[in-house]
Amino acid sequence: MNEQPSITQIQTNIRQLRDLIDNLGSTVNQQHQTLITTRAEIAQRAAAQSSDELARLLVHVRRNLEDLERRFRDQQKEQEQLQALQEISRVINSSLDLNEVLAFVMDSIIDLTKAERAILLLKDEETGEQEVSLYRNVDRETIENSSSFEISRSIVRTVAETGEPVVTMNAQSDSRFAAQESIISYNLRSILCVPLKIKDDITGVIYADNRIAAGVFGNPDRDLLASFANQAAVAIDNARLFRQIQANLIEITEMRDLMDNVFASIASGVITINEQERIALYNRAAERILGFPETAVMHQTYNTAMETLGLPVEPLIQDVWSNGGAHNTEVDVAVKKRPGLTSLNLTLTPLRDYDQDMLGVAMVLDDVTEKKRLESVRRYLPPALVDQIRDLDAAQRPQRSIMSVLFADVRGYSTFSEHLDPENLIQIMNGYFTEFV
Repeated sequence: MNEQPSITQIQTNIRQLRDLIDNLGSTVNQQHQTLITTRAEIAQRAAAQSSDELARLLVHVRRNLEDLERRFRDQQKEQEQLQALQEISRVINSSLDLNEVLAFVMDSIIDLTKAERAILLLKDEETGEQEVSLYRNVDRETIENSSSFEISRSIVRTVAETGEPVVTMNAQSDSRFAAQESIISYNLRSILCVPLKIKDDITGVIYADNRIAAGVFGNPDRDLLASFANQAAVAIDNARLFRQIQANLIEITEMRDLMDNVFASIASGVITINEQERIALYNRAAERILGFPETAVMHQTYNTAMETLGLPVEPLIQDVWSNGGAHNTEVDVAVKKRPGLTSLNLTLTPLRDYDQDMLGVAMVLDDVTEKKRLESVRRYLPPALVDQIRDLDAAQRPQRSIMSVLFADVRGYSTFSEHLDPENLIQIMNGYFTEFV
């Protein structure tokens, strides 16, 4: 299969054809002059007639050749524009750096339309005005000085309000814009301005101009810039969404870190079960209370995890899954490296989202072993002493107070105590001390 001729080859063939036509024209002219000098009048007339006909054919061929060259230039320009659009699509799809993408788009506009500068204006969400976001000149430089933003604000406003592109070959003589102050004061000539649209919402405009030459832009340039504007709008929207996702991700990460810190700091153990019925959270307090590390139960099914932890609560978890109710219970479990049994207070509740859909089960557990021990001790204290100690937990904390020490010597105590069991003896002694207090 033969390869298609390149653009350079086509240009070379057209030039060669033009040279041949020019040479043929010169030959015809020479023949015509020769025939004119011929003495035979009849032959002169016939040859001159043939020469004139050939000259007319050459004129027609030249016109066709010029038309062919013009169409070839238009197609070549269109091909360059399509290649530029393809390259912009590639850059947009390969980069989420908005500044990099827009700089490339603006430079491509300047190269293809022969503009002197290209300016991107985006709508300010608060004021609604079109503000300059990026200004690139023919030297591929970004201009930061706002005093250089000498553009036609009226054309920008018209495009932003109507959503229709505007092209003028010479704004100085265009009846639509010639009387506008910015056109006169800034000596603006060729202007091209198209809207940026995202789902029929005009988010900005792209403005290109040439303040030196008139007739730089035409309708094909307007259509090209409109295509560029669509690509730029996609790039801006993608970059905005990417930044929004980044911001949301940062916020979610901060909230997750805060929750992790909260769960790590609270004294209660917290275990959560997700929709896949697997352990999704197992905080430090749960590790301390149950004596198992996080790695022993995380991502295990709750049946396996509860068996590992020695918690007989599978029926309660299943009931929460099925009925969505809450349960509170106490269980005594054996915790490794601890003597005796550990008493746990368990609260099981459903995990729900904003729409109250079931997401899982949360289990909060507290070690109440010491509390139960203190309650059992309190049963042996005199009622008067119990009334004075309202809060056993507060009573255990260090306190400073003035106290009196009562000393009593009971005669015959040793002999008396030998005839009583310990419980009765303590009860009698407490009775005496109660009276003393």
